[in-house]
Amino acid sequence: MILSPRISGLRSPAGEPQPPTMVLLTGFPDTVESWDRLLPYFESTHRIVAMHLPDFEKSELSLGRRWGYSMDEIVEAIGEVVSSECSGGEIHLVGHDWGSFFCQRYAHKYPEKISKLVLLDVGSLGEEGTPAWMSILTLAYMAIFALSFVVSRLVSNWLAIFLLRCYPWKMIGPLPYETEMPSVKTFCVPREIFMTYPYFRLFYDGMRNPTLLQPLPFAIKGSNHSENDNGTTKAPGIPQLFLFGAKKRVFYHSNAYLDFLDQQGTVDDCSGYVEFKKDGHWLHWTNPDGVAAEMKKFLGSK
Repeated sequence: MILSPRISGLRSPAGEPQPPTMVLLTGFPDTVESWDRLLPYFESTHRIVAMHLPDFEKSELSLGRRWGYSMDEIVEAIGEVVSSECSGGEIHLVGHDWGSFFCQRYAHKYPEKISKLVLLDVGSLGEEGTPAWMSILTLAYMAIFALSFVVSRLVSNWLAIFLLRCYPWKMIGPLPYETEMPSVKTFCVPREIFMTYPYFRLFYDGMRNPTLLQPLPFAIKGSNHSENDNGTTKAPGIPQLFLFGAKKRVFYHSNAYLDFLDQQGTVDDCSGYVEFKKDGHWLHWTNPDGVAAEMKKFLGSK
């Protein structure tokens, strides 16, 4: 198993009804400790299975895979954890940053496995995408992370770190206003340079299989999804909650996705989105009270 879950919260004895399980996956450049301010709000109501991306807890000398893990491998790894750690009860899947990216793909591939999906700050772009200038800024910083990873594999870590430090993050970076981050002091330089491998794998895997780069449908068609004769949604499938911070230069969702969540919320009475105007990318770290309140409202609804 390439993911190493940290287990906490409730666990009922065998043979008794099991509490819901909350499965959480972090993104870049975070380790599982980035959930520490949020999880106390749910440890009395859920079994908690918290994870970070493969090898994010390791040093350069103990890597499981020198060139990182593919998009498909990480999606399947989520499935391995769900199968081994979630025995009965509802499964609530929560992702942040790259964790949101992989959780969405897992939910689309195995919708029957989960009950509700919570995405933190990285939603869905759909066909609309983001404004051209924002897309260019996003592509630029993703490319420098991917390039730095390749340089670290082929030349040296020191040169890779130098490339990252030379990039004008404050001028054109995605998150110039962050003052408090859970895992690093500087967003552009992770604890270990190999933690940039998801950016490399996005380009590499996307070139080998272009379908990976195609936008996913907004609706996750679980077993209860159905449509009217005219194509409109009758039962929306898996309920989704999207929470995002406003204090950043780049947004990782489209307005069409927000419109979809509004529409789905009128059908299932729980889907929706909330914008946190005073928070940035790590809203679950800077505002755990507000994030937990919205999640409790969503997860507690029928």
